[in-house]
Amino acid sequence: MLANYNEQKQEFSIGVMKKIINQRLKGKKMNRTILFFVFGFSLLGEGMAHSAATVLPRVGYDVLQHDFIPGVGNKHRKQNALLNSNPPSSFTLEKYLPPIGNQGDVGSCVGWASAYYGLTIVKRIENGPTAPAFSPWSVFNRYGHIYNKPPCSPGAEIDHCLEILKSKGCPAEKDYKIPYCAIDKNKTKYKDRLYSFSRVQTRSVIQIKSSIAANSPVVMVIKIFGGGLGNSMNSKFLDSNGIIKMDFFKDKKYADGLHAMCIVGYDDAVGGGAFKIVNSWGKDWGKDGFCWLRYSDLNVLVSAHSMQPKPEGKTKKPARSAK
Repeated sequence: MLANYNEQKQEFSIGVMKKIINQRLKGKKMNRTILFFVFGFSLLGEGMAHSAATVLPRVGYDVLQHDFIPGVGNKHRKQNALLNSNPPSSFTLEKYLPPIGNQGDVGSCVGWASAYYGLTIVKRIENGPTAPAFSPWSVFNRYGHIYNKPPCSPGAEIDHCLEILKSKGCPAEKDYKIPYCAIDKNKTKYKDRLYSFSRVQTRSVIQIKSSIAANSPVVMVIKIFGGGLGNSMNSKFLDSNGIIKMDFFKDKKYADGLHAMCIVGYDDAVGGGAFKIVNSWGKDWGKDGFCWLRYSDLNVLVSAHSMQPKPEGKTKKPARSAK
């Protein structure tokens, strides 16, 4: 059951999650680093709402790449040819974004990062700025039905959700008749579908920058660490520019949870070089709903996927690059 915690109670909630993880590990010959809970955290008032999300099954750890590769996502491991370019020193896709959203107390961060932000950006690049925002609940609820999750079961596997967006598509937010989490048995194939997606190496600054500069937003999963003032995504651990101060958590060996967000830009001049990330905790969180992650802190990413628009010539209205 979801509960709201103020910052003084965050340490208790993190401790409970550690116990759950330890219980799941008991009796299994498994490295602690390959079993995680994805947390769909939400910001409510002054406190944080911890929404425990699903355990990621069939997770493989690529030691050479220092990157988590979800099982069914292995077929997307090949790199996009666009990622070999020489990107400019700064780039942003912000003009394609819908208004900052708020996932509330449901662990639906994957739906918000992939459909509401990522797919909306892609479709506005393909079809122009009047394309609608897409529903975060549709992909989240369809994922729950397809993979036999209970209604409002917190969390989702990001590669599965991207595959749903590619094969089945997504309705506009305004057209989706279920405004919250539920079981959605709808088998409709919507006309608005993701053209393609591919894995991006989490520690490769050049690959993530090249993806953004090629008009391809990057949906990523970040580790969440506990601390005396709350977790590492608490606004107290963002500086005045919105940069996450990961130095406070550099000695942490294990993450206490995971959270999905969407990378929409970068700037070599911010914090020595940083990626701009849009979150789903409302405009009151961070810097008007955004934060920055320094290039030097990419080791906190667990996975990253580039969401690619149709190539020019295959779209009705090719859009110019956002700058």
